[in-house]
Amino acid sequence: MRQVTSYGSAKGISLNRNKLLNKPYTIAQQTLVELPEIHEGRLIGSLARGDHSGLSDLDLSVAREYLACQAAG
Repeated sequence: MRQVTSYGSAKGISLNRNKLLNKPYTIAQQTLVELPEIHEGRLIGSLARGDHSGLSDLDLSVAREYLACQAAG
């Protein structure tokens, strides 16, 4: 996922976005099946915008379905 390239005294660090997102995507699919109260998951931050660097992390937003409870009257 992370690739480090050395140019003498300088190092370049880059991320392969597609490789990085494969595993979380698979986990997200499984989670949506196993936890039906999870309504939505979204990739946010620099990876979503496409301006990530080699040191970027993966930011997720998870929305849970809101269920209104009514008291029995």
